[in-house]
This record gives sequence, C-alpha cells and structure tokens, in this order.
Amino acid sequence: IRMFSDDSVGAPLRQQIFRRIWLASLLSNFGSLIQGVGAAWAMTQMTTSADMVALVQTASMLPIMLISIPAGAIADMYDRRVVGLIALALTLGGSIALSALAYLGFLNPQNLLLFCFIIGSGMALFGPAWQSSVNEQVPPKELPAAFPLNSISYNIPRSFGPAIGGIIVAAAGSKMAFTVHALSFLPLLSLFHIL
Repeated sequence: IRMFSDDSVGAPLRQQIFRRIWLASLLSNFGSLIQGVGAAWAMTQMTTSADMVALVQTASMLPIMLISIPAGAIADMYDRRVVGLIALALTLGGSIALSALAYLGFLNPQNLLLFCFIIGSGMALFGPAWQSSVNEQVPPKELPAAFPLNSISYNIPRSFGPAIGGIIVAAAGSKMAFTVHALSFLPLLSLFHIL
C-alpha cells in the first residue's frame, strides 16, 4: 500500500511500537476532549456563572502555558520514559479522582477546576516526553513523517471528540465522560513503559 511506503507520511506506522503508542495517544486525545465537554457540562449544572464555565477551559489549558517549557527541559534532562510515566500517572490519578468525586456526589466548582488543572498539568508534562521519544520509536529516515503523524493524532480528535463527548454527556451524563477519559489513558500508560 502506497500509504505505508518508505517515502510516505504513513511510513512510521509500519513500526509496531510507534503505531501502538500513536493509536493509544489518539485514544487518549479523544478522552481528553470528551472530558472537556463533561467538565463544562458539569460546571453548568453546578453554577449559572458564565465565568465559572469559562474557567473550566482555562484550568485545563493554563498548564500548557505554565509547564510546557520546563517540561521540555525535564524531558531532556531525565529519562523520557520515567517523565512520561509520571505525567500519565498524574493525569490518570486526576481523572480517577474526578470520576470518583462525581459518582460520590462530592463534586463542586472548586474541585472540578482543581482536577481540570491537575489533568492539564499531567498532559503538559507528558507532551514533550512523548514528542522527544519518537526518535527512539522510528528509524531516523522516518522522523520527518513521524512528527506530522503526532499532530494528526491530536487534530483528528479535535474534529470529532467534542461531538462524541456531547453524545456521551447527553446519554449518560458528565460522570460517564470523566470515566471514559480515565479509561482512555490506560492503553497509553501500559505502552509507554516499554520504550
């Protein structure tokens, strides 16, 4: 197939480890966007303040601004695999805690914002470790194609993730969106340790 030939953008997908981590990353990116919809909906159920609803996105994205540059340095100075696993564990722990609070009825606007920030921090820490580990997953000649594939693994979920999140929230509520998010990180966590 032409898509997987040596000079195609899909060539890195022939490498089993890259393909498996790429697919797991695609799944976790869907989970993150589903969680975003669930968090925004949960906030609208707890308060009528438009500012509080807007703060959900701020709490999720602020860590990217605050942590990404130091996270890049951390990924260069320390074992990327360990940094990635710590970041994924932080994200998964935050996701599980958010789900548990929602199911137990203890979710309030403040802890929703706190856990959105924790989850966002884990993802901001994970990004540079994941990006810099690509050269360990594919041969050097396939690196120029591997980096755009990583962007694709984020942009595909951006196109469909919020709609899927809306369907999940409409059908089963924000609690289910939080659970789906937590579950979406398990494949990535199970694979990233083998790098």
